[in-house]
Amino acid sequence: ETSREELERSASTVQGEDLSAFGIPVPINDQVLALVSQFQGPLRGFFSAALHRSGRYLPLFEQIFAEEGLPRELAYMALVVREG
Repeated sequence: ETSREELERSASTVQGEDLSAFGIPVPINDQVLALVSQFQGPLRGFFSAALHRSGRYLPLFEQIFAEEGLPRELAYMALVVREG
């Protein structure tokens, strides 16, 4: 479980970001902030490595998704895992 302090730190990270640029709505709630905290903390190494490995293919996935009328951000769903 993510502490209130970690949630507040995550909130300060996303505060002021232009979330309207995304093709899907991005709610800012405790669940999202907890995931931001995980992605910036204990899972940072995993996501850095995964993004590095996907670098060759991600632009192609984004292009195909856009051509099919899907939000480009869905290409990143393969990286998002949640335990428990």
